Formats: sequence, C-alpha cells, structure tokens
Amino acid sequence: MKPFAILIGLSFLANSAIAGDFTGWSAGVDIGAQQWKEKSTDQIITRESPAATTSKSLSSELLGIHVGFQMPVAAMLLGTEVHYSALTGSASSTFGTEDFGFVLKPRWQAALDLRAGVVTHGTLLYVITGPSLAGVARTYFDHTNFYGPLSDDRVQKTSHGWSSGVGIERELTQRLNGRLEYRHSTYTRVTDYPSTFNHTQASPPDQFFESHTASADTLLFSLSYAL
Repeated sequence: MKPFAILIGLSFLANSAIAGDFTGWSAGVDIGAQQWKEKSTDQIITRESPAATTSKSLSSELLGIHVGFQMPVAAMLLGTEVHYSALTGSASSTFGTEDFGFVLKPRWQAALDLRAGVVTHGTLLYVITGPSLAGVARTYFDHTNFYGPLSDDRVQKTSHGWSSGVGIERELTQRLNGRLEYRHSTYTRVTDYPSTFNHTQASPPDQFFESHTASADTLLFSLSYAL
C-alpha cells in the first residue's frame, strides 16, 4: 500500500487538470526482459529421507500485448489493464548429480493490473498491483540408468500469483504513448509427481514429488495506442 500513499501525496503536486492523452481505452504491445527465480524441493514419499533442494535463476525475453482503460478520479488516474505475454528461455536444474533433475521453461504469463497514477508536467507516474498467472513447463529426467532406461516426463502447470510494480508513461505522438515499467511477481507453490522419478522396481517402490516456488522480476517497454 505504500506506493499508493506516495501517489496520493504526489497528486497534490500534480497539475490540476488530468491530461486527456492518458484517459479512455488503449491497446498496445510489450517487450522486455525477465529474471525468473525458482526454489525446488525433491522428496521421496515412501520412505523417510532428507529433502533435496535446488535454486535456479534464468533470463527470458518477453513479447506480449495489453488492453486497458483509465479514467480521471479527482486529481488521479485510475484504471485496469489486462496483459498476456509469451516467454523464451530455459535452464536445467539438477539434484546432486548432472543426470537427475528437470529442464525449466516458463512459457507464458497473464495479469490483471489495477492502476493508479498522477500526471505531472505531461508525464504519467503510476503503480500497478493485481493477480497474475504463469504457465511453466518442467521436463523431468533421470539418466543414471540405476533402474534401467527411463523416459522423460514433461509436466506443464499454471501457477497463481500476484504482481506489483511502478512505471512512467509519456506521449510520443497524438495517440501513441511509450512507457517503461518494472514489476515483481510471486507465485504460489506447485507440486509435481513425475513418472520419471517413480521407480517401481525399488523395494519399497520410490514415489517422488517435486515442489516449486517461484518469483519473477520484469522490465517492460510498452507502446500504447489510444482507441
């Protein structure tokens, strides 16, 4: 809530008139870079054993679209915006040895932003917050051949989270605006039960689960066109 308190204070210093260039419906494109951080835990269900943990960070490029609406309220601009972005980048995360782990690939992200901002000297300063989703694929592998050859198992799940951030927007032409935005997203824990790690030949059979918690830091450059 602190960013909103700062914006309310700034609103008293802003111009009394809200610039019409930032109001109404708009749509545009997003490009940027993201740092995905993930902590993973590997645990055997069927016997007592210490959990193995690993942390991984990977960089991704981002390309997306957004649609939103803003309206003046007192000396502020309030609005909402929907984002959808495709991500690139992958990284291999291993437990103990290089032959046992998974390949991590964040695939897409979506967000519903609640926006609040103030216009001063023709510049929109704003904060965002709201729920977000991320589609992440993990391909599990075990190439140790301890129980014989095992096929890889690709698991894709959707993680639920929350994003917050700050940004600055300026008019480029009469109907085209450019903005620079930073956002931080955190995602709830997801759990996988990959078939690759379920060694039925063991006695008792090994039954593994993998749990993951993730966060992402994103820097966006966006072009927004007034509809």
